[in-house]
Amino acid sequence: MKLDTLIEIPGNLILSYNDERRQPFVEKALIDELWNEFLQKKPDAYNGTQLLVPEIEIQYDGQDLMMPTYDGKYSWLIYILNNPKIPRDKWWLAIAPKPIPITTDGYMVFGLQAQHTTHGGKILAIGGGLDSRDIIDGRPNLQACMSREVKEETGLIYGENYFDFQVLGVYLFSHNPSIILPHMTKLTLDREQTQDLFDAHNAGLIAVGKKPELESIVFVQSTKDFPEGAEVYPYIPPAIKKIQELII
Repeated sequence: MKLDTLIEIPGNLILSYNDERRQPFVEKALIDELWNEFLQKKPDAYNGTQLLVPEIEIQYDGQDLMMPTYDGKYSWLIYILNNPKIPRDKWWLAIAPKPIPITTDGYMVFGLQAQHTTHGGKILAIGGGLDSRDIIDGRPNLQACMSREVKEETGLIYGENYFDFQVLGVYLFSHNPSIILPHMTKLTLDREQTQDLFDAHNAGLIAVGKKPELESIVFVQSTKDFPEGAEVYPYIPPAIKKIQELII
C-alpha cells in the first residue's frame, strides 16, 4: 500500500480482532517515561487503550482491505510520534475512522482541536481511534466508533442529526503512525443549525466542569476555505476532492 495516498476500496473493509496484548518493540520503561513527560504538558490527554495494527500487517488483494487489530495503548503511539526515526516496520498503527459531515447547504464540517488535546490547534476531521468500546459481536465496528466520537465531540447524534457512512478510502501517513479512514456522512441540519447544536454541546460540557475536545468547528466548501495559516492534516484535501466528485 502506498504512503500518503488516499486509496479507494472497491470492496469491503474487514477488521479482525485479537484480544491478545502484544508487547511493544521497545522497553516498557521508555514508553512510560515519555508518557509521563507528555502528561506534564497535557494532563488531560487521553490515557487509555486503542486498537492497533502492529508492523503494518495489512493485506490488500485489490478488492477487500483486511487488517488484524490488537489491544494496545495510546502511550505507545505517543512514543512513536516523538521518535520519527523509528523504522516504519516497527510502527504500531492506530485505526482512525474519520467522518466528514456535510450540511444540507453543502458545507463540510471539520474540528479545530482544543489546546489541551494531543493535536491542539490543528484542524482534523471529527472522530478518533478505535478502542475496546467499539468491539461489537467480537469485531471492531467502525460505525460504532464514529457515532460515539461524533457525539462526544459535537453533540450530533446518529440517526437524528445525520445518517449513513460512506468510506472514501484509506490513508496511511509516511510520518504518523495512523491509518485514517475518511468517511462521508450527510447531515439533516444546515450550517447554522449545526453551529447552534455544537455551541450548546460545548456550553453543556463547560457547565459541568468538562473540557470540550473541539475549540470550534470549521465549515468549508473547498480547501481554500480553511483559515489562513491553519495546520490542516494532509489526508483532508484529497478527501475533500473525493467528496466533491461524489456530490457534483
